[in-house]
Amino acid sequence: MGDQIDHSKNESELLRRRARLSQRRSGPLLYGDWRPVDAIDRSKMQTRHIAERPADYHDPDEEAPVKASLLCAIRLFYDRYYQFSGRSSRSEYWWIFSLLVTITTGYSALTALFGGGRPALITTQDAAQLNAFGSSLSFVFLVVLLISAIPFVALTVRRLHDGNSSGWWALLLLFTTPGWVALAVFALRPSRPDGARFDKPPAPEPTF
Repeated sequence: MGDQIDHSKNESELLRRRARLSQRRSGPLLYGDWRPVDAIDRSKMQTRHIAERPADYHDPDEEAPVKASLLCAIRLFYDRYYQFSGRSSRSEYWWIFSLLVTITTGYSALTALFGGGRPALITTQDAAQLNAFGSSLSFVFLVVLLISAIPFVALTVRRLHDGNSSGWWALLLLFTTPGWVALAVFALRPSRPDGARFDKPPAPEPTF
């Protein structure tokens, strides 16, 4: 009789152990719990949240040309402020060119309406003809012009590189109308794979 009771206790203890083991394998993963790798439900594992980048985001250190939207072109324009190596696509170049032309046209129109009765040119406008608004507007325009000068030259050089032309052709900017027309022809050309020769060489891998 005693043997039967002991045997029943052993069976009950064995069943309880199996139940605990089964619950451990199928229950939630708690601290200190262990399960075989195959038993882990990977769909319930927590993953670190990674902030998504905008759809038109491009690394400013990237040398290859990219198809840019207006906002992307503006971002790259100032992120690549002093970057004369690499290439820039037609969209990146013409977005910025169109924006600068629009700013210049708007400035001339506003100074004509509120500044002195005629379009104001910084090199020829008589300061006495400008009222307070016109003077302030001229100052803002001059600041924008100075801030944009260097990155626009760099952008022009990269656009020339993208067409597989030397960046020295950007000196045509000094020849006013004829030079600008010639550069416009260069800037209209499509990308050429050979322009990759103007990219920075990749950094050597560290050796240990």
